[in-house]
Amino acid sequence: MLYCSCGVLELDDIKDFKEPDGGFETNLNHNEKLEVEKGERQETFNILIPGGFGWAEAFPFTAYPKETCEY
Repeated sequence: MLYCSCGVLELDDIKDFKEPDGGFETNLNHNEKLEVEKGERQETFNILIPGGFGWAEAFPFTAYPKETCEY
């Protein structure tokens, strides 16, 4: 599941979509990835899906939704 600019994207609902081994590509270094996992940082990245693309944000599942009513 990804939180995207247009809402939550369930990867299981996209036919023939396979999540890359090791997750989606990002330009974050190891320390920055740890900050995302701890909820100290957010990172926006572009993902390509069959038939289009979308923006997604990297953040821990339990941290971000509690901090905002936007989602």
